[in-house]
Amino acid sequence: MVVYVPHIIHKLDKMLAVWTQMAKDAGFKGLTYIYQSASSSFDNSWNKSLFKYGVEMHPGYVNMYFNNKNKGLFPKLMKYSREIKRILGIKRSLLPEKKKTEVAQCDYDATWQNILKIRPSKENCMIPCAFTDWDNTPRHKMRGYAYKGASPEKFKKYFSQLVDNTLNYYNTDMIFVFAWNEWAEGTYLEPDTDNGYAYLEAVKKAVDEEGLLGALSGPLSAASVGTMAAIICGLVASVFAVPKDRK
Repeated sequence: MVVYVPHIIHKLDKMLAVWTQMAKDAGFKGLTYIYQSASSSFDNSWNKSLFKYGVEMHPGYVNMYFNNKNKGLFPKLMKYSREIKRILGIKRSLLPEKKKTEVAQCDYDATWQNILKIRPSKENCMIPCAFTDWDNTPRHKMRGYAYKGASPEKFKKYFSQLVDNTLNYYNTDMIFVFAWNEWAEGTYLEPDTDNGYAYLEAVKKAVDEEGLLGALSGPLSAASVGTMAAIICGLVASVFAVPKDRK
C-alpha cells in the first residue's frame, strides 16, 4: 500500500497498525507499506520503520537530492506550515511571494542525467522513479514551473537507462512512473492529442529491448493500453516490475 506524504499524517503509527490488523482479520498476512513523497524522504523526524520501501518521487526527489541547502528545510516547512495554516484558517502560502512575470523553467535532460547518477544507500530500500514530463502551471499558474526539452524519444532513452540502474544498484524489482494521469501537473502516460501513444510506446520499446515483457507484442492500440495499464498499474503513479534474474 502506497501512502502519500506520510510525515504530515497525525497518529500515523496507529493508523498503519489499524490497517495491518484489518488486513490480518481479512485473512492476509499483513500489508507492505511504501511512502511516496520527496519531502517525506528527506524528513528524518518521523518513523520510517513501518515502511518497507520509499519512492524516489521525481522530479521533486532529484531536485532535493542534489540541493543540500533545501534538503532538510523544505520538508519541515511543508510539515509545520500546513499545521499552522490549519489552526489559523489560512489558505494562502505563509512564504512571502514576489509577483512573477514568467513561469520558471527547468532542463529536462539535466534533471534526467541527475536521476541516473543517484545511487541508493544499502540501508534505504528506495524504488527508482521515472517521470514523463512536468508542467504544473494549470494548477499553480505563474507560481508553477515547467520542464523544457521533454519528448517521448528522450523519455524512452532515459527509461532504458533507469531499467539498467534498477538491475545494478537497487534492492527492488520495481520502477515507479510519474505518472499515469497527472494532467494538472503535465506528467502522464495516457495518450493525448500532441503525442498520441508515444509515451506508452516508449515504455514498450524499452522493455522489449530489455526482453522483459514478451506479452506486449505489436503496436499499441486503445485495447492494448488497458494491458499496459494493468502491467504498470496505478493511477497517479504507475509501477513497473523489473525481473531481477536479468542480472
